[in-house]
Amino acid sequence: MKTRQKLHQAGTRISRKKNKRMNRIRWDLIKTVTSSALSKGSLKSLPTTFGQISGEDGAKWVVRLATVLALKPTGAVKQQHEASKASDPVAKPNPFLPPDADLLVAPVLAGAHNLVLNKFNVVDYHLLLTTASFQSQLDRLNESDFASIWYCTAALEVLAFYNCGAESGASQPHKHVQLLPLPLQGSPPPWRFPTEPLLDAAAAAAAPGTIFRVAGWPFRHACCRVEAACERPAFETLSDTDAAEAIRRGAQAMTRAYDTLYQQLQLADAAAYGLDAAAGSNQHVSYNLIATCDWMCIMPRKHELYDGKLAVNATGLAGTLLAKTDELMQLIETTGPVNILKGVGFADSA
Repeated sequence: MKTRQKLHQAGTRISRKKNKRMNRIRWDLIKTVTSSALSKGSLKSLPTTFGQISGEDGAKWVVRLATVLALKPTGAVKQQHEASKASDPVAKPNPFLPPDADLLVAPVLAGAHNLVLNKFNVVDYHLLLTTASFQSQLDRLNESDFASIWYCTAALEVLAFYNCGAESGASQPHKHVQLLPLPLQGSPPPWRFPTEPLLDAAAAAAAPGTIFRVAGWPFRHACCRVEAACERPAFETLSDTDAAEAIRRGAQAMTRAYDTLYQQLQLADAAAYGLDAAAGSNQHVSYNLIATCDWMCIMPRKHELYDGKLAVNATGLAGTLLAKTDELMQLIETTGPVNILKGVGFADSA
């Protein structure tokens, strides 16, 4: 209870300060909190090995092996979706309400979200944007979410990803967007992540402002540019007023891009995917999303696991997969990463 009270008091102090001056999130703060959390044992960096494999799409995919995760249960969101018919998910133990004080970096913007460290990470400085009050991971993203997402992607240069729905690969039922620092480890220079050259080529071939697809991906997906300048090089030099205006424009542009892709993929129509609407996640199709402050890509999901055993989340769209056993590593190598995404998604009908 004392920890909860201290955290609430700290959050209140920060919120009051932000009425006078915008709270800027910087990497030096993130690194300081990380160092402190590691020294206290609150943050667990899990050992992994990684290598590159050539994907069927021509990209150099990064595959990580983390055998320490073999005993970690999967499907928390799917289990919550089933259990919610008989119980209240808000009443279940929730690591984000309140967040661990040792892992809290700072409230973001007006305090609608908290930026926290991922307690069990396989990538250094893996961050989470969590809603300050309970919202479900089955819910759509909204403009408030995108204000925090755009701010973090623009200010920190990170890749944002969201696993939405029972089949998306989400691990917590509380709404959270995950952030990974760019470039991702193992990405072939000068690219920030393995599939970026494919997305870049597809975007260059498309008319400005239009939806585009990656030719080498045989699963249903859609991508588009976010029509707002990142302003990354000069973001920290902006006044609070100019920064707030940039965030407002960025949030609106991200929301428009998201709504466009959501409608294009008919994610609200479970029947369009041959699914039983009654079994859908809040009546929409599960999906993965990856984004930077200047583009976005969404992939609908049919299955949480490939072949009933390999967990896949939104980082697959960025060209990275995680295996928990040597057997699963072999499965990725023999099946091919693109075929794995096709297996957990829907065949491309275009």
